Order: sequence, then structure tokens, then C-alpha cells
Amino acid sequence: MIQLVYRWMQNLAVYMILVTAFLQALPENSYRKYVRFFCGLLLTVLLAQPVLDLMGEAGQVTELYRTAEYEQMIKEMEYAADLLEKGGE
Repeated sequence: MIQLVYRWMQNLAVYMILVTAFLQALPENSYRKYVRFFCGLLLTVLLAQPVLDLMGEAGQVTELYRTAEYEQMIKEMEYAADLLEKGGE
């Protein structure tokens, strides 16, 4: 149990360091708002990870993410196919 908490805290620390470095590397403030929003979503998932592990729901969250990612990829492929068809006409 202690190892799980230690690993969770270690993941949070590494995440915060990487996010801080990434935000400092961004040019100007043009995308900073969007990057901070996305990083906040990831932080929420990281903070909820121990609770989800205890409840056995971590696999379901991962599956939901993969399903959404798969659906997005299908939409992008359909859009690319439409562009190719229109370009060939």
C-alpha cells in the first residue's frame, strides 16, 4: 500500500515538473490557456487514479478513453477520404 502511494506521489511530482517545463517553453501566451486546460484534465485523472484503482474502475476509464480516441480517428479518416474524393473530381 505504501509503495502505491509513493508511486502515485512520484507520478504527480514528475507530471508537475514536466508541465511546468512545457509551459515555460511555450512561445508567448497564444496557446497557454488551452495547454493549461488540457494539463488540468490530466491532473484530475492523475489525482483520481488511486480512488479508481481501489474501486476497480481504472480499466473502464482507460477503455472509455480508447473508445473516444478510436471514434476520433475514424472521423479524421472519413474527413480525409472525403477530401481525397473531392480533390480527384
